[in-house]
Amino acid sequence: MTSVEVPVSMWCWPGPRAAAGAQEGPAGEPVLAVFLDPVNLVLTVPPFPTGPFVMAQFLRELARAAMRVATDLDPTDEGRPSGAHRAIDAGPAASGAGTW
Repeated sequence: MTSVEVPVSMWCWPGPRAAAGAQEGPAGEPVLAVFLDPVNLVLTVPPFPTGPFVMAQFLRELARAAMRVATDLDPTDEGRPSGAHRAIDAGPAASGAGTW
């Protein structure tokens, strides 16, 4: 491997208290925080001149991909409380707690 960048690959799923949101980083910059319960991931603006553009482009792509997956998983999306994680409302059996 000749690149100085470290490749990262991660497979995970949201736990019963998973959430995501836009937050403010330590220097006041906007960040995307993804709390998967128990894994946390924070995406920050890349530290180069076109970093804000690159981040905005990536976040738009991420939003489109997430919406496609959500629609595939639940095409009707009827009767769900807005902004609530489905597993919280459905109880432990729906969240897969204690099962593999």
